[in-house]
Amino acid sequence: MIQDNMILNKKLRLKLVLSSYLGGLMCAIGALVVSSGAAFAATINTLVTFNGSNGDGPYGLIQGSNGDLYGITFAGGASDAGTVFQLTPSGNLTSLVSFNRSNGANPRTSLIQGSNGDFYGTIGGGASGDGTVFQLTPSGNLSTLATFNGSNGAGPGGLIQGSNGDFYGTTGGGASGDGTVFQLTPSGNLSTLATL
Repeated sequence: MIQDNMILNKKLRLKLVLSSYLGGLMCAIGALVVSSGAAFAATINTLVTFNGSNGDGPYGLIQGSNGDLYGITFAGGASDAGTVFQLTPSGNLTSLVSFNRSNGANPRTSLIQGSNGDFYGTIGGGASGDGTVFQLTPSGNLSTLATFNGSNGAGPGGLIQGSNGDFYGTTGGGASGDGTVFQLTPSGNLSTLATL
């Protein structure tokens, strides 16, 4: 028989960052704290609620080297084309970028933090409408590193950074129309490694 006081003395705390899309109207990010004991208790603390103007449809959270959370929203922001946001552990939200279609629209992949501390991601839209790879400084300065135009790829997926410092990813489109694998230097030199 397990004694009640032994159960009460054992506590498990699990903090989980949640991202949920609630019917396209409201989105929230919170922390879940679970304690085990004689009775199960769970508390969800909402850190921020998205309302459209500050973003809509958040996902893809990562923790930056400074301890803050960074993520994207698929829609919302000034042009309803998505945002990149920073969220402190105490719940202070800063919109770093509001996409406007010419600089990209509706991001669908998570950010990565490069070895230089900047954030990198892929997005649809851009100058040709076929997507871009972007670089974002922690202070919110956005640069387009590469633009896809269909023949060199379209609709880029997520990125990884190789041990050589270059970025690698995949796209649809390309010469065959079935996709590509690409390499991108931090200075923006794009090479197609394979056409699928």
